[in-house]
Amino acid sequence: RRVHGRKDKIWLRRTKPQKRNYQVMLAVDNSSSMDNSRTKRVAFEAMACLTSALALSELGHIAVATFGESCELVHAFHQPFSVTSGAKLLSKFTFDEKKTKIADLMQLALQSFVNARILSHSSPPQQLLIIVSDGRGLFVEGQDKVKRSVERCFNENIWCIFMILDTGTTSITQVQLPIFDCEGGVRMCKYLDVFPFPHYVLLGQCEKLPVTLCTALQQWIQISHIVT
Repeated sequence: RRVHGRKDKIWLRRTKPQKRNYQVMLAVDNSSSMDNSRTKRVAFEAMACLTSALALSELGHIAVATFGESCELVHAFHQPFSVTSGAKLLSKFTFDEKKTKIADLMQLALQSFVNARILSHSSPPQQLLIIVSDGRGLFVEGQDKVKRSVERCFNENIWCIFMILDTGTTSITQVQLPIFDCEGGVRMCKYLDVFPFPHYVLLGQCEKLPVTLCTALQQWIQISHIVT
């Protein structure tokens, strides 16, 4: 379409697709239950796959966190990735911590996402937290505290996807927890029935993690387009 031999710039600007801004945090369980060579290798491959996908698509930024007895943001959203930073990042994962404090991780993620949102100069970012863990022992801080921490993230429009590496000798689907009522009674229930994350992926083969992670990322981007 031309007006007096020139392109109608107003029309072009009005129909130009809006560039979206995505912020993704990958949090990897650093506890001793993840300490086997195959799991560690696949977790590192998943990190490389995710960072490459976001870098090549220029869709947004990635952060990486480690969690266990303590939580640490080992790569912030504003930091660029390089060979040096990648090697430094991997050195932070020791897989020797004895507890999995998921509520502390959710608090760290929430603060990081809120800060990144404030510093974003484009349209409000779509934010996703991907957690990679065997999913065991998440209630060490108490069920109520863990559930509240997850709810706070959802209330801030932060999507959470939990990748459960179910590669142990006993499947997490067989794990049961005692539930106590106010009268002192007790009953057993399946652990996954009270799992604090509504969106989770159960992986029986950890080798599928990199592909599954990238597929989940793609589906989340598609959903965010529909929702927004």
